[in-house]
Amino acid sequence: ATVAAELGMRALGVLNTIDDWTTQHLPTLIANLRAAMRPGELVLAHDGGGDREATVDAVIAVVTERLSRGCEFTLPEDREDRERP
Repeated sequence: ATVAAELGMRALGVLNTIDDWTTQHLPTLIANLRAAMRPGELVLAHDGGGDREATVDAVIAVVTERLSRGCEFTLPEDREDRERP
């Protein structure tokens, strides 16, 4: 975290993952992403470090599905923003 902070990055505290480092089986990744997506929370998925085509396809499929249902996606807020009155 110290190195990231020195580079101007910030920790996001992501707890939800789709375990895409263990499999690139598209139906599994889609199911994992659907289960991990909860309002107000972040989900970790990887698009690098080898062939991640199924990860990218899963994200496209599930985000498209959620958008068609009226869901909205936002960028994470700074922790300081959440703590201000």
